[in-house]
Amino acid sequence: EKKSKLIKTLCNNKFLKKYIYISTPEIFGSNKKSIKEDSNFFNPSTPYAVSKLAFEMVLKSYGNQYNFPYIICRFSNFFGIGQPNYRLIPKVFLNIFSKKKFYLEGKGQSQRNFIESYDFANGIYLSLKKGKLKNRYHFSSSKFYSIKKMVQIICALKSINFKKFVKHAADRKGKDQTYILDCKKTIKALGWKPQVNLIDSLKEIEIFYRKNFK
Repeated sequence: EKKSKLIKTLCNNKFLKKYIYISTPEIFGSNKKSIKEDSNFFNPSTPYAVSKLAFEMVLKSYGNQYNFPYIICRFSNFFGIGQPNYRLIPKVFLNIFSKKKFYLEGKGQSQRNFIESYDFANGIYLSLKKGKLKNRYHFSSSKFYSIKKMVQIICALKSINFKKFVKHAADRKGKDQTYILDCKKTIKALGWKPQVNLIDSLKEIEIFYRKNFK
């Protein structure tokens, strides 16, 4: 409701040239084939995903009726220094430093694609600079990691025994197994592609937490 009121207010202001909305691949639900930017085969499985899709529809409606200058950007999983501590990567590091067990849900079989903060911000910048109004863009790399594999990588960086570090737990209800985004249109239109190496970034994050952990 608050977002809808914001859009109504912005419709009456001529200064706005582009409104970038950060959406999520979760609106498509779990998928095994890559989904193109203009696909309308939505299958959200969580209330969060439903809410993100609903606002995409609100923007589309205002774009059609009032020529509202929106652009929708869908990103794979974000990570980087400063990410909320309850997210996967910071949580793993914090549990290691705290000498706590990490609860691996559903044996960690679900797969994710990770976009580092620089590549995330660059995607927004290029959308503002080159993006066409009323278009949808996808930001993802071609590399996928299971949650288990990501925890194993971090454990290896810290020389931690993975089997002793994790405890298995039931998977969350409604959790999607994977999201595969087709980014061909985005790469061609914006010239975007991920540039940050995952391992190098994880090393920087490790240094950050080591320096700031109390």
